[in-house]
Amino acid sequence: MIVLAVCNHKGGSGKTTSTINVAAALGLSGFRTLVVDLDPQGFLTRMVGLPEPPEPASSLALFDPQVRLDQVPVQARKNFDVLPASSTL
Repeated sequence: MIVLAVCNHKGGSGKTTSTINVAAALGLSGFRTLVVDLDPQGFLTRMVGLPEPPEPASSLALFDPQVRLDQVPVQARKNFDVLPASSTL
């Protein structure tokens, strides 16, 4: 498993655009890809056409020790999954 984190404190630097394009390219190349949207604005979640899910079915579950990640639904596309953002983050 390879973990790739895209981080930068400055807004508007292309983090979301880079993330979705790299993830989509990897998915199209046959790699199983999971994108975890940790931005409370949820732009990446909206870019893939997903609404903000009810809790705890979002990336907020990562911070709840009582929620198991295998119980959190992930919105699936072929080889491209998204753990949607939460405005509560």
